Amino acid sequence: MTTNAKKKRIRQKPEERLAEILDISHKMFVEKGYEATSMADVAKQIGIVEGTIYRYFKTKKDVLISVLERWYNDALADYTHNLAGITGVKNRLHFMIWHHLNVLKAEPALCDMIVQHVRVGIDYEATKIFELNKAYSSNVDKIIKEGIQNNTFRSDAPITLIRDMIYGGVEYHAWRYVTGRSNRLDVDSIADQISDVVYRALLNTDNKGSGQPRQNDNSAILAKLEQLEQKLDKLS
Repeated sequence: MTTNAKKKRIRQKPEERLAEILDISHKMFVEKGYEATSMADVAKQIGIVEGTIYRYFKTKKDVLISVLERWYNDALADYTHNLAGITGVKNRLHFMIWHHLNVLKAEPALCDMIVQHVRVGIDYEATKIFELNKAYSSNVDKIIKEGIQNNTFRSDAPITLIRDMIYGGVEYHAWRYVTGRSNRLDVDSIADQISDVVYRALLNTDNKGSGQPRQNDNSAILAKLEQLEQKLDKLS
């Protein structure tokens, strides 16, 4: 008696195959580094031919972009979900900074890849990563505007400058950890200091009396932010 012993190969749905490619690529990029990981390595790990990957992506760079897009979307969704339960501009500002530091701490290799392989590209502003970064960083703008509207923050607060200094300061002080030159990143301490100094710098101290916020005095904000930088230099 003869039997057909051939095993039927189970076909994955396109979305399942895509997710698998991104999962394995993410894992290998983190473990081996972007340059040292080839699509042949990824295909071998999955158990497919390399050509299958190129049905979904044109280049390895496109794979990296998709891995980073998924990571950004997850971080943004987590931030939005948790922020909904936090009230008060001081608490919301602290959470935003604390959350960003945790994102850097959780995935330092991906953060490094964004800087080394995405932001430096001449086409960066045409990528979805650029749009996602704008959406993510705009949360600072929203919190500061909320503080201005409820008269907690001064009306002349330089929103764009404050946002850039917050994110730039966070990334500067996390850079040794992100690049693997330090195994320590004190998220709670840094978040406490940055949020406290920024909050006090933006605070509308003229609520008592005329009820009108001060105007045209951004030098006080800059001075307090310089104090923050000095504190963080000592911390790092």
